[in-house]
Amino acid sequence: MPLNALDLGLTVLYILVFLLVLTRLSLVSATSFLVVWNTLTVSPPLDLAQWYGGRAMIALAVPLALLALGFYVSLGGQSMFGSVLREE
Repeated sequence: MPLNALDLGLTVLYILVFLLVLTRLSLVSATSFLVVWNTLTVSPPLDLAQWYGGRAMIALAVPLALLALGFYVSLGGQSMFGSVLREE
């Protein structure tokens, strides 16, 4: 399969973004990047009438769960909505 200029450019961009995430953030962030990237590029189309519909929903829920977990951990014990819900 011949490699054209667009494929080469996108591959170089992918590698640069991955290395930027790996060096600037951490190994956990780079692993999350790989999981999300592979899930979103390899997961089957979301057609709930097909036999793989439930599996596709689970595959797409993995990045959403990572997002929610990262948000919760980043709060560090603070209230999720700040003082908006407190009665004064």
